[in-house]
Amino acid sequence: MKGNAQEKKMIDEIVRLVGGTENINTAMHCSTRIRFTLKEEKKADVNALENVEGVLGAQWKAGQLQVIIGQKVGRIYEMMIEQYPMTSGGEVPDDFGEKNEEKKKFSFSAILDFLAGCLAPCLPCILGGGLLKGFISLFVMMKVLTSGSDMHTFLSIISDVPFYFLPFLLANSSAKKFNTDAFMAMAVAGMLMYPTVINNAGTAIHLLGFPVTYAKYSGSVIPIILSVWVLKYVYKGVNKVIPDFLRMLFAPICVFIIMGFVALGITGPIGYYLSSYVAMAVNWLFDFSPVVAGFIVGFTRQFIVFTGMHLSLTAIILSNLEVYGRDPLIAIYGISALAVAGAAFGAFLRLKNKNNKEIALSAGISAVLGITEPGLYGVLVRFKWPFMAASIASGVGGALSAILGGYGYVVSTPSVISLAIFGDTMPVVALCYAVAFVIALVLTYIKPFDENVEKSERAIKAEKKAVLKIKSEPTAVVAPVDGELIALSQVDDKTFASGVVGEGMAVIPANGKLTAPVSGTVAMVFPTQHAIGFTTDNGEEILMHIGLDTVGMKGEGFAIHVKEGQRVAAGEAIGSFDPELVKTRGLDPVVIVIATKKDGALACKPQGQVQAGSSIYTIG
Repeated sequence: MKGNAQEKKMIDEIVRLVGGTENINTAMHCSTRIRFTLKEEKKADVNALENVEGVLGAQWKAGQLQVIIGQKVGRIYEMMIEQYPMTSGGEVPDDFGEKNEEKKKFSFSAILDFLAGCLAPCLPCILGGGLLKGFISLFVMMKVLTSGSDMHTFLSIISDVPFYFLPFLLANSSAKKFNTDAFMAMAVAGMLMYPTVINNAGTAIHLLGFPVTYAKYSGSVIPIILSVWVLKYVYKGVNKVIPDFLRMLFAPICVFIIMGFVALGITGPIGYYLSSYVAMAVNWLFDFSPVVAGFIVGFTRQFIVFTGMHLSLTAIILSNLEVYGRDPLIAIYGISALAVAGAAFGAFLRLKNKNNKEIALSAGISAVLGITEPGLYGVLVRFKWPFMAASIASGVGGALSAILGGYGYVVSTPSVISLAIFGDTMPVVALCYAVAFVIALVLTYIKPFDENVEKSERAIKAEKKAVLKIKSEPTAVVAPVDGELIALSQVDDKTFASGVVGEGMAVIPANGKLTAPVSGTVAMVFPTQHAIGFTTDNGEEILMHIGLDTVGMKGEGFAIHVKEGQRVAAGEAIGSFDPELVKTRGLDPVVIVIATKKDGALACKPQGQVQAGSSIYTIG
């Protein structure tokens, strides 16, 4: 994958400052960040990472070093794994840096990181099966589907598969997380899921005097994760001991025998009982004080989602379903989604700015349908008070659900369209949905809050997940300088003129006074000050390029007064440059304004004389 020299230099610096490839266990990326798990955390220099050009920030969270790149993270990540010895899955080869490998620091954060990393790839299957099971229950209640019919049996089979055979799904994802052989891991899952083991759960056999107790491992989480963790060391150890010419034949046999004893006799039973005890602890807490337990779970839900810890808690839900066949957390998580919806609708009623109102309305509708990211990042986190309002409402709704006995019977994305997953407690959960929604709406509406808070990059990303995208007002792009407006095709540069970089227009400057072409945030100021990037409130990315080939002037004659992250208004003065000096260097001082990323078509104004701040084109 091709990239410019600056991006390649940034990648080199990132890898060096995390301790080099020999210090990287795994590397992956989300929508804005490259996430590293390191062998020795102390080798990473977070402060230096934050000062690398192109890096927006760096932080430790949940056992991961997160390097914030922004919207181009996917491309930067692909360039990094091409340049350095990591697989496309972000894994370092098993034998890479093995001599220097040390034990990772054991912590609660590391446990959460491992659980989230193992469960996250499986969630689409789990949520899909859960939602289908919810629809099956709803269709049976509506008498659209007859229980026991052929169609009911067929749908039940395909919806049960992700849950019954969950150890196989987790074996594959855990193998990637622990950097071991995925096929061996699935073979270990087969040992736990073998019919003799499942059908004789509760009985025991004795091998060399050692008792091996069978258990029902279908739908379990912890037993297979523990087993794959041990497999990592067994697999490496066996392959080290056995000579190369015997390895293909005897290594698998040895691994099977060792892991058979370990999985069925040690890690399987330990994981099974640990899952049972976790489920018992959660249910004890709800039995001991439903009000306190429900309020705490509901009140902290938004914070847990915001910090990314919610995926790891899926293990607790699955344990409850495995042991008791039902779970109180699913109901509270659905209540929390409706609290987000209520806060978003409350913000819609309170806000004055048209664009902000549209965002809040769209986020509220999405949250009702179970998609909370647009509301969480675009409304709650951005305006702050709605976050607290939603948390309070979610806590009250959670406490009410715990008192009245709201339970979920399958894992799914809880929303108004999946109420059937709550079975006989559906009326209770529906009532709690309504209570949380109303409280969040009222609390958000009654307290004024600052509308001028700028959107974070995360908020802009989250808005794209909204189910209903309400069209915003067209983005106005204005002339950045006095002069003659010309079509982009007239610019004496093939790259710009062809529109490869982006669509837009250009101005032949009459003077050197520069103004912002759009209202938004300064996303980038090039070190030589000849190019400035802006991000509008609607998410468009605008590049203002001052002169052709002026990068070679190394900033001479340029005086830009704005900084990255600064908020600007269209037509606001942002600096100046010397067009006559540019000409004396034999260069073209034309000022180009292009949309490098946009949602909508450009409507360009007629060519001719323009003044700085007057419209040159609109987007959308």
